[in-house]
Amino acid sequence: MKNTDNTRENANLKNKKLRTDDIDTSGKQQVAIPVVQEDIQVGKREVEKGGVRVETRVVEKPVEETVNLREENVRVERVPTDRPLTERELAEMRNGTIEVVERAEIPMVTKEARVVEEVLVTKDTTQRSETVRDTVKHTEVFVQQLQGQARGTTDWPLRKDFSRYDTDFRNHFSQGAYTGYQYDDFVPAYQYGYDIGMSDRYRDKDWDYIDRDAGLEWNKRNPGTWDKVKTAVRHAWMKATNKAS
Repeated sequence: MKNTDNTRENANLKNKKLRTDDIDTSGKQQVAIPVVQEDIQVGKREVEKGGVRVETRVVEKPVEETVNLREENVRVERVPTDRPLTERELAEMRNGTIEVVERAEIPMVTKEARVVEEVLVTKDTTQRSETVRDTVKHTEVFVQQLQGQARGTTDWPLRKDFSRYDTDFRNHFSQGAYTGYQYDDFVPAYQYGYDIGMSDRYRDKDWDYIDRDAGLEWNKRNPGTWDKVKTAVRHAWMKATNKAS
């Protein structure tokens, strides 16, 4: 089981190799690595953010007014008298009917509706600018030359003076617990540590900082292998910075 795990780690340490199904009909070996660029598109849509509801109701309330009314009343009285009948009264003495009508005033109510106030509801439309902030993703492809498989030969682009530490790095590798690996598998790690020590970016930085920052960079290219190679990286870094003899 241990050898199987080491083999998997070894595969992760190296970049993807070409498979037989990567060979097209012309015999050319190719691996397509998609480079993705995410764009942001800002649109707009209309939403309800509130408003005003105006409701009207008819409300009745009691009112009263005082008015003077005239009323007629007819009284019939019999007044005893004793006098001679006049000629006029004699001439008018015939059958007849006299009607006296009683009249009275009654209150008459009329209503007139008048507009005493207007409630104006106005909706104004304004334009405003708003800055939309978000993040977009894109693919970064890092190309790294790898050491050849044959022991003793390499096409790794070595930095100047790197080769003079070859014996030291081989001795360091032979003393480490790297079961299942060969020195050529770890040349990229020693090269990475040496480059860190010679770079301005990590100049005067301590190992704790490098372990965090450079470790993240390494894992981007070789996922999950930093803990396996960081001892070799640290040794090469110390050599490049003269922190070790």
